[in-house]
Amino acid sequence: SARTYAVAAALALLSAACVPPAEETTTPEHFDPDTVMGEIQARGELRIGIASDRRPFGYEDDGGEGVGVTTAGLTAELGAYVAEALNVEPAFVPAPNDELLEMVESDDVDVAFPITAITEPLVRHYGFTDPYWIAHQRVLGFDGRFAPEDLSGERVCSFIDPETEVDLSQIEPTIDIVEADDPAECFALLR
Repeated sequence: SARTYAVAAALALLSAACVPPAEETTTPEHFDPDTVMGEIQARGELRIGIASDRRPFGYEDDGGEGVGVTTAGLTAELGAYVAEALNVEPAFVPAPNDELLEMVESDDVDVAFPITAITEPLVRHYGFTDPYWIAHQRVLGFDGRFAPEDLSGERVCSFIDPETEVDLSQIEPTIDIVEADDPAECFALLR
C-alpha cells in the first residue's frame, strides 16, 4: 500500500540522515599559529624522535641495497601518521632509545616514541599519550611448559625492565633464574 511505501521511505531517509559525510574530520586542518601545532604546521615538518636500536619498533635500515639509511619500524609508521594528520612532512631523527626523552625536553624533536616503562615519576615529568604498545612478562620455553609453577627446579633465562619486572622466584622459589642484559642472550641459551 501507499502508506507502507511512505513509512519505508521515511525510515530510509532517517537512516541516511544519521550517517555523517565521509569527508568530515574531527582534526582541524589548520591550528592557530600561536600554538605548538600551528608552529609545526608553519614549519611544514614534524621532527620525530625514533629509536635507532629497538627493532621492530624503531631502527635504522640500509635496506641492503645501498640506497641509504632509512628509519623504519612501528614507531616510524606512527610518526608518519601523526605528520599526515597535521598535513606536514615527517622528519625522522634517529637516536638511541635512552636519549629520546631528553631530545623532547631540549626541543631537538617535537615528538618521540621511546620504548620505556611508563612509571609515575616519568608521567609526572613528561606528557605521555596513551600507550601504543603494552608489554607483559612472558615465559618462553620448550615442551609447552610456560607457567612458572611448571618450571619448578628448572633454569630460566630472564630479561625484563627492572622497573616493571615480576620476580619469578617469588612466584616459584625453586626456579633457577639466569639474568640477561638483552633478550638475544635468552634466545641463544634456549637453543
